[in-house]
Amino acid sequence: MSLKKILILLAAILLSSCEKNSVSVIANGQYKVKELSGDFSHIADPVLRWRAYGLRDYVLEQSRMCFCIDAGKRRYLIVSNDKLVDVIDVESGESLPKEQHAWYDTVDELFALAAKIDTSEVASSEIVYDPRFGFPVRIAVDWDARVADEEVTILSTNLKQLVSGKVLAARMPGF
Repeated sequence: MSLKKILILLAAILLSSCEKNSVSVIANGQYKVKELSGDFSHIADPVLRWRAYGLRDYVLEQSRMCFCIDAGKRRYLIVSNDKLVDVIDVESGESLPKEQHAWYDTVDELFALAAKIDTSEVASSEIVYDPRFGFPVRIAVDWDARVADEEVTILSTNLKQLVSGKVLAARMPGF
């Protein structure tokens, strides 16, 4: 094999290995995120699978389908130290007012909601868990078939590890 072919092959390997852990920015450059490494999809229980990643700083894209304000709008949830610290409109990159943060759920809150749903007490429900990470990607509940427009569906996707940003910088001394 010629030196040129070896160098091309080596460059291709290096580039493909960098793609998985490359850092990207969201929210007009306010936060840096990266893909998660590791795979605990062999763990059957979704909560235990989620906890196996030990992720406390992450970004999750979430939207709510309901008869409510901002239904269907895609939001980035910025979670630092297991707390929701910022909610950002995906399209504009602008932060939502703090009083609107209560409309969105961290992964732990999604698990709590899923556990609270008593299928014998609701008209219908569906919970779908991410096959790799275990968090609920879809929670759909119709609380009462006799009441119109009270059903809700929460969609959560595009989990990324939060690498840096204004919330992480605030936690670091000397910043």
